[in-house]
Amino acid sequence: MREGFRHQATGLKAADLQAPPEAPAAQSPPAAAPRAIPSRLHDYFELTKPKVVALIVFTAVVGMLLATPGVPPLPEAAYAILGIWLAAASAAAINHVLDRRIDAEMARTRRRPIPTGHVSEVGALLFAFTLGLASMLILALLVNPLTAMLTFASLIGYSVIYTLWLKRATPQNIVIGGAAGAAPPVLGWTAITNSVDPNALLLFLIIFTWTPPHFWALAIARRDDYAKVGLPMLPVTHGIEFTRLHILLYTILLVVVTLLPYLTGMSGLVYLVGTIILDAMFLRHALVLMRGTGLPIRTFRFSINYLMWLFALLLVDHYFIASAHAEGADEPTIINSHALATLGVPGDPDFLAPDGGDVWVTNDNRDRIEKLRIGETKPIATVSVQGPCGALTVAFESVWVASCPQGALLRVDPERGEILSTIRTGLADPFGELSVAAGADSIWLLTDDQGVLSRIDARSNQVVATVSVKPRSFAAAFGFDAVWITNTGGSDAGSVQRIDPATNSVVATIPVGPTPRFLTVGEGAVWTLNQGDGTVTRIDPETNTVVASIPVGVAGPGGDIAAGAGRVWVRAEKVLLSAIDPATNAVVARFGPPAGSGGVRVAGETVWVSAHDIETVWAIKP
Repeated sequence: MREGFRHQATGLKAADLQAPPEAPAAQSPPAAAPRAIPSRLHDYFELTKPKVVALIVFTAVVGMLLATPGVPPLPEAAYAILGIWLAAASAAAINHVLDRRIDAEMARTRRRPIPTGHVSEVGALLFAFTLGLASMLILALLVNPLTAMLTFASLIGYSVIYTLWLKRATPQNIVIGGAAGAAPPVLGWTAITNSVDPNALLLFLIIFTWTPPHFWALAIARRDDYAKVGLPMLPVTHGIEFTRLHILLYTILLVVVTLLPYLTGMSGLVYLVGTIILDAMFLRHALVLMRGTGLPIRTFRFSINYLMWLFALLLVDHYFIASAHAEGADEPTIINSHALATLGVPGDPDFLAPDGGDVWVTNDNRDRIEKLRIGETKPIATVSVQGPCGALTVAFESVWVASCPQGALLRVDPERGEILSTIRTGLADPFGELSVAAGADSIWLLTDDQGVLSRIDARSNQVVATVSVKPRSFAAAFGFDAVWITNTGGSDAGSVQRIDPATNSVVATIPVGPTPRFLTVGEGAVWTLNQGDGTVTRIDPETNTVVASIPVGVAGPGGDIAAGAGRVWVRAEKVLLSAIDPATNAVVARFGPPAGSGGVRVAGETVWVSAHDIETVWAIKP
């Protein structure tokens, strides 16, 4: 053993020495004879530590799948898997180069490609650099820069910080360095959502806690090897008994951590039951090892299976719940397969307002509105708004959004992100189910729960007229030279009123379905989403009459409706998105699975969809 350790190993028992037999002492590698191309390819493949990298990629894929209720967008997922695999393989190859002298002395590693002379150090470095460069280009250009940056940090964390410094500096090397190995699920999650979600950090915490008992079991079995090359692994510096105790303690901590996905609502009973069984098995291994009657190598091998089974349980539970929620949804397809972009928006992304090729979204939990752009990982503009509530709109070179706590309509400069004016009007619904509608020269806003619609002049930012409408009116839209609003209360509950801007008066009241909470104007008609029975009503603006009632099957709270791109789009909790063909007045497509409440808006050929329950905004091209 090399000198320099303060603590000598103690407590070594016969069971700890029953690891697989070792090869004879290392010899200097003979000059390598030229190898055939298949053998050389195999040597370079071995540099990537394929079994280790396979587990890394598996946990990253689980992160991708857990990040969305359905199937992730296939192109992004494929590029992310390739990029993460290349980065992990690059880190492994760098590890081979930096550990080449240690590997030559250890029985477990002396047959690796560099100690045997099958691959040169320069060749391995060039190979690692090529893999790493390819990984960064794929992730940055074809996935998103956030994933590329986090992957690069993990690559450096493992191949340089851990291998070159921590591994040789402290017996806590595997605890600290385990952060790099715990990153893959986060990388998979960010590849799909462009954000670091708390649930992704739970996956990180599971692997971070799992790593010490997993690796220390191997370190006990290979203690003599590590002592011979002078690496301060815990069994070498503090002894076998001390290491066994810490394996047990970390396993107990792991049991607690693996319960968090269930306790936080990330997973359900399927995961809970399976995890309890797996945790009991891991605890048994740790206890047997603590008593000195078990083989450490068995604990090591079980820990690998444990992690794979645990993450498989997360997937089974995830899709079991998703399929249970999807019952009753007809022919659901996955919205992500049509997505131009899937944008993660931490907080509560809800109402949408397109602005050219971009979109503004309200974020009530974070007291702000944010501007999103396809291809960007973060909002390109953020404006602080206290309690942004209800729909917002972009008109007159401004963004108009209601603030429920202030009882006001705010006018925002979209370029500078500044609030230009605060128009105090009071609001009809302090719970955030309002619509702000833009007319030819005015903004229209419901300002009294008993039925008052206010007209705000876009030049003076002043209320210039009020119109008495039916109580409990919620949604408003402008089109066909009129303002249209829905009524859900009073004697005409379940109706739409038409307001003539020339006279500021109601000119028609049109009965529709029960609880017409949302409406839109476009595709040649006025459309209402009736939450009472899950139908969509089509109104002919020429005759002010109902010409069709379309069963969509989305009765219940939460929803939105928008017209454009040749379709009428219905957002609901039961089905993420339904598309109605105005030519046939029939549902022609559904996108899912369910993702809670959210909004929908159309700009040109792009349909924007939000789901605040999973903090996601999609841009899709039908």
